[in-house]
Amino acid sequence: MSIQLAYALFKKASSGKLKIDVYVEIENLGFEKHICVKNPRTGAAYCEAVYAGFVGNNQECWQASFEIDDGAIGDGLPFTVEYSIGDTTFVDDNNGNSYLIVPNMPDIIIRSGVLFLIDASVDGILFSGKIGVKKTADICDVKVLYSTEKWQTFHEAPAKHAYELPEEYGVSVYKFSVKEKELKKADALHFYLSCNVGGETFWGNNFSRDYIIRIKQS
Repeated sequence: MSIQLAYALFKKASSGKLKIDVYVEIENLGFEKHICVKNPRTGAAYCEAVYAGFVGNNQECWQASFEIDDGAIGDGLPFTVEYSIGDTTFVDDNNGNSYLIVPNMPDIIIRSGVLFLIDASVDGILFSGKIGVKKTADICDVKVLYSTEKWQTFHEAPAKHAYELPEEYGVSVYKFSVKEKELKKADALHFYLSCNVGGETFWGNNFSRDYIIRIKQS
């Protein structure tokens, strides 16, 4: 695997357009590299990707964001992810089918990995969010572990099953919501995710960087 889509998020932006966040995993084959999201029909790049973190085993995560008008989607708008280094180019085109943006996209598509954060927010003392879990076996014990003190102490809160995405996406969505008084004096909230699938525990920590919400105190 030289490049592979990890997951992609889809959300309506304040502009009214569809905002797409794409996360890809690549094999680190050298310093000078170029990663982008492309339209395979036109060959044009939707956007360039930027380095997002070290995954382990010589793997890196790169992230790209772009917005499109609903009218541009039509019956479906394809995308692939491309990795160029030197004279060599690697492409993940979903086994020749391309990834497809369609009307009424789900919150998330997961290609590689098991669980990822869909969204999260802090409102006063309320910390809430949604998690996507790939359905490869029975799912249980989905939770979020969080700290307002950079892991000097931490707490955990369960996430409850909320709904299923359409069958072709194979993802279950879980929601969590917890009131935490320590948020009143915190500058940032660090957290990561955990779940059990088929008897095996999986972790989601934003590619080894923690998920972090900066808190602006009034």
